[in-house]
Amino acid sequence: MENDKLKKFIKTTIREYLNEQMLNEGKQVGELYHWTTFIGIYMILEDNRIKSANRSVRDDATTFNYDDKYGVSFTRDKQFHGWKNRHYPMEVCIVIDGDKLSNNYKLFPYNDFFDGNDKPNKKEADEMETRTNRDVDDVIKYIKRIELYHNDGGASEKEQLDYIKWFAPYKNVLKGFNYQNYTSVDEYKNELCNYIKSKNVQCIIK
Repeated sequence: MENDKLKKFIKTTIREYLNEQMLNEGKQVGELYHWTTFIGIYMILEDNRIKSANRSVRDDATTFNYDDKYGVSFTRDKQFHGWKNRHYPMEVCIVIDGDKLSNNYKLFPYNDFFDGNDKPNKKEADEMETRTNRDVDDVIKYIKRIELYHNDGGASEKEQLDYIKWFAPYKNVLKGFNYQNYTSVDEYKNELCNYIKSKNVQCIIK
């Protein structure tokens, strides 16, 4: 019994060490990307925080942790940004300095499509996906730039404008924005970009 415990301890210690070295050695993480919505970026900058997803995340590359540790997801693949809502006027990519982030946050490889039960003994972590194990506070200091992309989800410009005009007061956001008088999505993009710049963050409209 004692021998089994010792083997388990050694195995866990080695695994944690290797994961730490793999992700944080030399702090050479590079750029990380966090995709959000046309409203989400406003809320993130207002709070100066990216909030954790409301679910458990793995504490390393091979195990799953169900003890209420949540995390913020990033990707190293700029083209991987999940699903689109056709009414969103744009998609927003927050470009994070991964080296700087890793100085204050432990980063874990993560697979968003792994539920922790299926194939529990197989390494399922995706090297292109990364998570923290908590909220990212004071996030502005980690942001290198914010990029605004046109959403080609299929909705007309009028539908997208109507969505902004409905969604903003519903969420009580975009305070000070002239959204009720927009006649084009570009007007919102420009006003949002100016707001981003007011936070001393570079904004690029793609």
